[in-house]
Amino acid sequence: MTHPEGLARRLCREELGRSLLAIEEICGLGSVNRVFALRLAGGEKLLLRLRPGALREYQKEVWCLRAAEAAGLPVPRPLLCGAEGDTAYLVEQFVEGRPGTSLSGEGALSLWRELGRFARTLHQIPVQGFGLEWVGDNRFCDPFSPTLERQIAYNLSCLTEGDPVLALDGYPRSAQGPIRRLWAGLDPRRIPLGLCHGDLSPRNLLCGPDGVTLVDFGCAAVHACPDYEVSSLERHSGDQWQAFLEGYGWSEARWAAHRPRYVALLLLRRMDTLRWYLGTLPPGEIDRQDPRLQDYLSQLRSALEAAAPYLD
Repeated sequence: MTHPEGLARRLCREELGRSLLAIEEICGLGSVNRVFALRLAGGEKLLLRLRPGALREYQKEVWCLRAAEAAGLPVPRPLLCGAEGDTAYLVEQFVEGRPGTSLSGEGALSLWRELGRFARTLHQIPVQGFGLEWVGDNRFCDPFSPTLERQIAYNLSCLTEGDPVLALDGYPRSAQGPIRRLWAGLDPRRIPLGLCHGDLSPRNLLCGPDGVTLVDFGCAAVHACPDYEVSSLERHSGDQWQAFLEGYGWSEARWAAHRPRYVALLLLRRMDTLRWYLGTLPPGEIDRQDPRLQDYLSQLRSALEAAAPYLD
């Protein structure tokens, strides 16, 4: 990896016309990036993130941050994005604040309402395509499933006697017909797609003197709204979930009526992700003890359990 201090000094001097006084690595901010606080002459602070091979992801984050700011959301302002060798870098405004996970009681519930409001705003940002990969302007794609319609059709076609997921005990044979009927009832034309943060949670909120800031758009995607966004949120406590719904502008009754579509899409996504992973493995070399495979199977079974009331 490129030497962080040398890169930071060059970027500050040549790209920003500023002098770097100090650089300090910040530990515990994410599991894949190296993160540094940069202190400039005059007292200003910036945040530098580094990761080999992450240029397209960082470019996606820059687009998302700018789109979110234009929509009125409080997000860090991106300043520089590029690569030196194979090391990608992203320089953005440093936001002072403590993580949302440090709050409790009514303070924590107020953050869940903010998450709901933020999600509602994000989902209204104009985007095109479908998937996790940003391909330019406001377009996203998924090479494995280029459209939601194709994703549904592909997974329906895999529900056969020879389905490898069936052989892995991913779902019981008796559920194959009910799963087929559940997915056949999905109409992609009536499922709105929008920009989803992909990892909405209090840990991605910074609470500072100027309010709450939403960070980390590395998992952003264009997907079904609000279904994709809430798949990691609904499991939280009743009060937190209700606060999120309140911020999003939905009643519990509206969510209850919507839930059959949500669980159908959740099951579809978990199944699709598992099939994608199986497709990356050499033919005939599936290791049932593979931790990643076990994780995907566990997520699929959890989705199947959530969908059980709707599998007739």
